Amino acid sequence: MPSARAVAWRASSSSSGLVGGATADEPSEVIIRAFSVFEGIVYHCALVDATNPCRPTLEVEAVVRPGDADAGPLLLPVADYAALAGGPEVVRPCIERFRAAGRIVDHLGVAHLAFPFWTPLLLDPPPPPRPPGADGPAEGDR
Repeated sequence: MPSARAVAWRASSSSSGLVGGATADEPSEVIIRAFSVFEGIVYHCALVDATNPCRPTLEVEAVVRPGDADAGPLLLPVADYAALAGGPEVVRPCIERFRAAGRIVDHLGVAHLAFPFWTPLLLDPPPPPRPPGADGPAEGDR
């Protein structure tokens, strides 16, 4: 399994691994919405549409800081993807296609599904720090 950080990402627009064998008669995709991304890893997400598990699309609605989503593909743990997309039996053929296409990568010993392309829905920067005593209790009062 290639490392997500050690190997240059070879993203392409070819359908191998991205489409997973879908045809015009099949539904278009499964949509996963990420709510928390840190240093390229999706930590909190939810299923929006489970139509076709072999065509996952990642939407991001999160506060992102520099380095969170700009240094390569976003990574979703394969276990999370499988749970969201219908379970191991449903996603097993999809995972094999993703593995053949190089989209299953290792990060800290955990298999992740790489999303070289994703849809930004709402990418808010973190709020600026508030001056002490502004609109809330003092540090010692919390």
